[in-house]
Amino acid sequence: MVSWHGRRWRAAVGAVLVIGLLAGVALAALAGARRTASGYAEHLRASNASDVLVNTPLPGLERPEAIARLPGVAASANYVGLFAFPLLDGEENADWGLTGLFGSVDGRYFTQDRAAVQEGRLPDLGATDEIAFTGGMADLFGVGLGGRITYVHRNPEDRSEVGRSTYRIVGIVELPPVLVDDADVLNGALLPPAATARYVRTAYYSWQGIRLEDGAAGIDDFVSALSTDPATSEIPPIIKRVDETSAKVQRAIRPLAVSLGLFGAAVGLAALVLGVQALARLVLPWAPELSSLRAVGATRGQRASFAALEAVVAAIGGTVLAVALAIALSPLSPIGSVRTVVPSTGVRVDGLVLGLGAAGLLVGLLLVTALLAWRASGAVDPVPARRPSRL
Repeated sequence: MVSWHGRRWRAAVGAVLVIGLLAGVALAALAGARRTASGYAEHLRASNASDVLVNTPLPGLERPEAIARLPGVAASANYVGLFAFPLLDGEENADWGLTGLFGSVDGRYFTQDRAAVQEGRLPDLGATDEIAFTGGMADLFGVGLGGRITYVHRNPEDRSEVGRSTYRIVGIVELPPVLVDDADVLNGALLPPAATARYVRTAYYSWQGIRLEDGAAGIDDFVSALSTDPATSEIPPIIKRVDETSAKVQRAIRPLAVSLGLFGAAVGLAALVLGVQALARLVLPWAPELSSLRAVGATRGQRASFAALEAVVAAIGGTVLAVALAIALSPLSPIGSVRTVVPSTGVRVDGLVLGLGAAGLLVGLLLVTALLAWRASGAVDPVPARRPSRL
């Protein structure tokens, strides 16, 4: 008679936990590596990033408006540098390190090249008394979320005062491009379009973001049109290619993603090895007890199926636990600096990693279980009788 010992239940539960916990960590690490590697591209999509940036170091918006009409341009948005100085401790401070006041003209940093919010929120597009600071500027000024700052707006030509406005800081943001070297970090204060419109006559330069119909592939044609069109060619083009910045950031992110992926692969291998050992402890002990099944006429395949049943349930349970654990751990990714700019760090189900990983794990475990069960069932096969002597 086949016996069922209580220790088999403990072994089954142990197999489920070994497979589920180790494989879950492995799948989470592999999915996290993919999420880390793709985090910057996800940020660019969410921010509605431009393909190329154009600088116009002159007052007035005639040239930016002409650039927006060039062939191949899908969308355009720009900000202007406003000639303004902050009041610190009641004194107007003309230190150029503190005068980065960027005014969004038509949605730049709000709807295109959207700023990454670190704390609070972006100012409302129609607000005239709200402002956002970068972290570096907040540290310089010694003010934070909810604080107030007054700027003196002046004419850039004769430095005459145009007006004064006090703004409430509603957000701490990071301005594109993000995740770049410190030398490329853009620090300053950001005004929404409605506040910019009040002092747009104090603008003394413009940086315009251009999204092209052909994406990065259309940059060369765009630069050629920019240099030859009479409405835009009076100033030599000063441009920045966003694809070059993106490639630079991706090179910086890649080692971290690769390291996390290698960690996941190593843990996955350990899960497979230890899982096989745990399943063997469920299958092989049945070998001496399968004789009773043979005695009632069970075939080897039937005996193997019986020996494998417990291990199959454990393999399936462990795989389900692994997937659930990987999903539960997904909010921990992406890792590194890219985590600060991705649109969401919540639960993420990576269908590719979880689907292929879970399928590969389960198939591998079931194949090993089948081999172990076939081996165990063979141990009770009767030795074929010799053909009796004709004599």
